[in-house]
Amino acid sequence: MVNIPYSSLTPELTSDYHERSSLNGYRFGFAVIGTILGAGAVLPLVGVFGDNRSAGFSFMGAVLGVLMAVSTLVTFLSVREPDHSHEPRPTEKFFPTFLAVFRNKPYVIVLATYALNLTALNFVQGILVYYFKYIYRNEALTTLAMILLLVTAMICIPISVLVSKHIGKKRCYQICFAVLASACLIIYFLGHRLGSGFFLAMMVYAGIGVGFGYVAPWAMVPDAIEVDAVRTGNRKEGAFYGMWTFTSKVGTSLAIALTGLILGAAGYAANLAEQSESALGAIRLIIGPIPAVIFIAAMILIDRYPIDEATYNAIVGKKASN
Repeated sequence: MVNIPYSSLTPELTSDYHERSSLNGYRFGFAVIGTILGAGAVLPLVGVFGDNRSAGFSFMGAVLGVLMAVSTLVTFLSVREPDHSHEPRPTEKFFPTFLAVFRNKPYVIVLATYALNLTALNFVQGILVYYFKYIYRNEALTTLAMILLLVTAMICIPISVLVSKHIGKKRCYQICFAVLASACLIIYFLGHRLGSGFFLAMMVYAGIGVGFGYVAPWAMVPDAIEVDAVRTGNRKEGAFYGMWTFTSKVGTSLAIALTGLILGAAGYAANLAEQSESALGAIRLIIGPIPAVIFIAAMILIDRYPIDEATYNAIVGKKASN
């Protein structure tokens, strides 16, 4: 109820090709800051009640819940949408409304690419703690690895916006996939040989890819939606972002399910200190070649995305002139 209308505001707030990248740059810059602060705040909030962990977690939930409500209400009360009263309202019924989004080829391409992106990322993020626990015997380093990844990503978000203005959103997104695919393969071949310090350095490198992958897809989707609105005469941002959210959840769930199946097939035994060679090999595969192949597939697929700055301005400008 929050994510879909919140995301749907993006094409409403600006129709400028580059300003959408800038808008999403601010959005995800603060999103990463919030992620880091939220993760760091949990244990201190729980610790307010000492050994009473139940009360501590209840207090933490209440504090973070209030912050979520306040931040959502600030957006609701302060953001003004453009007046669309002069435009015809969509007349399609429930299922036709959502199925209609698949007639928008640019949207389908970036939707499928984003689903691949999330699937690969969730393979890596989901198996990260297993890698540190069973390859390096140091599970505690997982937190440091994620902090390095997120801080680097946060730094790279504004850089990606600048790069996008020079080489385009599609090429910027492809940089994300190239960096992440190469990081996964390097970790697979060298991570277990060169130790945890090398792995942490690779997390910084991978953070560049993650940073470049935040803004681009969310700046490309509004362009595809705007083009659809011009061509069809109907605006249906909610349907597009509803399907976007649904598909992203499917990609996330798929990675989690497949990770469990692969580990189970390889003979992984939960919390067993000495895992079999096949289980260790599966952990390396899930953090290495498997997501790398998916990232490469995404990089190839997004190359078919047809909307660049000139195409977008020609289509939208033609409507404005009419």
